[in-house]
Amino acid sequence: MDDIQCVPLHTVNPQALIDLMNHQGIRKYLPLLKGDFTEQDCQAFLNAKQQLWDDHGYGPWAVLNNNSGGRYTENKNANALDAPLRRILSAFEGRCLA
Repeated sequence: MDDIQCVPLHTVNPQALIDLMNHQGIRKYLPLLKGDFTEQDCQAFLNAKQQLWDDHGYGPWAVLNNNSGGRYTENKNANALDAPLRRILSAFEGRCLA
């Protein structure tokens, strides 16, 4: 699991987040996202997520796949994603707490 890394969301390259949020393979799971996700949207998003940390002492993390080169890759076989996702979640259970 060394290829999977959990990092604070604010440490992620904003352009990588913008690219991810604008990718059609991801957007289909974000029904509330209307129009393009812009630099301004990204900054507001990151500020809102940081506010959760500031207010509550916990908040969202970014989970990075270091073997993907930072790119989103789509597996056409959705069932093939189920077992790896369970392994990732199992590996990170309790490890992404500040």
